Formats: sequence, structure tokens, C-alpha cells
Amino acid sequence: MKIVLVEDDADLRYLLKLSLELSGYEVIEAATGEEALLFAAGGDIAGMILDIRLPGIDGFEVIRRLGVGDRFPILAMSAHASQEDADLAVQMGCSSYLMKPFTPKQLVSLVAEHVQPTGRWN
Repeated sequence: MKIVLVEDDADLRYLLKLSLELSGYEVIEAATGEEALLFAAGGDIAGMILDIRLPGIDGFEVIRRLGVGDRFPILAMSAHASQEDADLAVQMGCSSYLMKPFTPKQLVSLVAEHVQPTGRWN
């Protein structure tokens, strides 16, 4: 199952991608909101892990444009987030919200908790 990982920090993106791949997920990398929207338009995606604070189109705008829940679930994350950001992401339809810093193991566990064998998130 393919998961789009949207993170502007290349080092963190690599670490998270590696952790997810070692856990059996196929990961498509994106560094910007624009790239996230392009990959989402391509279809065949089981879910998205989306940094909220991105250059250009931020994560909230990506969520708004995608219409979360209509096509695939999104797990939002951010380092500079407030509880209000977390609440807004969930209200917009995100499956979950993860505040940085977190370990790759925590991310993989959260994805495993929310992913169904069919490739859809709980």
C-alpha cells in the first residue's frame, strides 16, 4: 500500500521513509504541499502523512483542497503546532495528529494502529 509522506525537512523525511519502508509500507516522498497535491491526483494512495507547516501551500490548505476522507485518510504532524492546530486538523477530517518531536517507531505504530488490511485507515 502506498503512503505519501509530506515533509519539507529532507533528513527527517528520509528517516521516516526508511522506518515506514522497513515496516512494509511503500512510501512516496513529497517536500511541498504542491507535490502532495500532484501525488494525490495520481490516485492509488492508501493514506498521507502530512506536515502542517510547509513552504508555499501549507498542510491545512492541502487538507482543504483534498477533501479529507473522500479519497484517503491523512495523518497530520507538526513541530510548531498548538493544540488549536491539532484540533483544527482533526475537525477538518484528519485521522490523527502527531506533534513533533516523535520517534520513527511512534509514527510507524500510529500508522499501524490506523491502517486496515485493505489499505484504508481506521
